[in-house]
Amino acid sequence: MAINTISSIETPCVLLDKSRLQDNIHRIQKIADAQHVNVRPHIKTHKCLEILQLQDEVGAVGITTSKTDEALTFINNGVQSVTVAYPLVVDSKLDRLIATSSSRQVDLRLTLDSPYGLEMITRVAKRHGKKINIFLKIDVGLHRCGVAEDDPLVLELVKAIQEESCLNFAGLLSHAGHAYGAATSDQVRQIARDEYQILNRVQEKLEKNQI
Repeated sequence: MAINTISSIETPCVLLDKSRLQDNIHRIQKIADAQHVNVRPHIKTHKCLEILQLQDEVGAVGITTSKTDEALTFINNGVQSVTVAYPLVVDSKLDRLIATSSSRQVDLRLTLDSPYGLEMITRVAKRHGKKINIFLKIDVGLHRCGVAEDDPLVLELVKAIQEESCLNFAGLLSHAGHAYGAATSDQVRQIARDEYQILNRVQEKLEKNQI
């Protein structure tokens, strides 16, 4: 139905400035391309297959998500690479996700930050005979989840991941969610610098231990 005036729109309704949306998509992809890194958009921002298609068209690679059902929706609609950025520890959620990604041959990337999370992912991965890429979640200041950089668990968990034939250590992952509460652009930049430095120190620790 054609929309002639704002008053004719039935609510709730989402309106997008498509030109601005596309400009934003191109801008972030250009920044990533200049740094030779991939864009894996976190779809919690839009939860929309059509917007993801626009991101894919300019170079995005797969998606990032934090919820099992969101991941499954996009997997069932053809997405071939999915990173779940929140550590999952519930058997039923892991089972649905790993079973579906296995049947559709999806590159599934999970995160963990505890021995229990490692145990659960390993158990379900073995159940389905699927090798899973694993990121170690590092706490960079939000203090919601993740392992602190000086916690002995950093080395213990990475070594344990490497010992499991059904897991592949894919690297480190972080989320500086406390930046949402920053009052100024300078504060955001400082949080980003802190995040970068913490991850660098963890990387150096792993390399020092020949990991």
